[in-house]
Amino acid sequence: MKNEKIVATYEKVTPDDAAKKRMLENIMQTCSKQTSRKVDFMKKRLSWKIVAPVAAILVLAMVLGIPQLMNPGKPASLPSKGNIKFSFASELPPPDINAIVAIFTEDEVFTMFETDVYTGTVKSVQNIQVEYAGMTEVKGIATITVAKTLRGGKAAGETVTVMLPGPVADGQIQGPDMSVYPAMKAGDKGVFMLVKHDENAYWDDGETRILFSEVAEYSVIDTQRFIFLETEDGLEFARDTFPALATATTLDEVETYVAGKING
Repeated sequence: MKNEKIVATYEKVTPDDAAKKRMLENIMQTCSKQTSRKVDFMKKRLSWKIVAPVAAILVLAMVLGIPQLMNPGKPASLPSKGNIKFSFASELPPPDINAIVAIFTEDEVFTMFETDVYTGTVKSVQNIQVEYAGMTEVKGIATITVAKTLRGGKAAGETVTVMLPGPVADGQIQGPDMSVYPAMKAGDKGVFMLVKHDENAYWDDGETRILFSEVAEYSVIDTQRFIFLETEDGLEFARDTFPALATATTLDEVETYVAGKING
């Protein structure tokens, strides 16, 4: 959650003078009890660079009982509107066996799409579903902490949210053609080539429109050619698409190759 959203939430709180006094006392007591161990723990859990005013607001949020502000890996809410309904998915529908997934060549990967390219670490993955116009779509949403920007507007330490081609189930990302892609899980590192959502990407039922960007900042075209993932079993990607990486074993090799392709 962006700092301005936290501040906006805080500004909506209108306690009386007595409540303000109690909250101030709670904030001061909580801050005085912080140990270096707790500070280190919070740094690991939060992706934000915490400064004193924001830290105070977060403590106030705990006092007031706003738990969603303390869980940056999960959105506070999903943007249901009109007849378009969002929820976190607990059960997954069977894959669409009639769908066809495009296969891209090496040249097409780097020329067909305007991608932002980051190295980073997967922070969390969750499934959401959207119901509209008599249909239900289920998507995985990954949150990634940026380590380095090869192309794009994010700085190291910031997070990006990415809509996956399908939901994550049983440790795998289910593709619409029943192909099984390498699953992302918290802690996995990778090189990510992502398409940023704009006003032309949306759900629409004829009466209501919700932009993809209200759910995730980016999409990934597919997870074999646009994501190079370091897993317990080694590097996972479509090696036959990238002859120069046929024998690659490290993300450093991938990063050097991708940087050369997008900057060449």
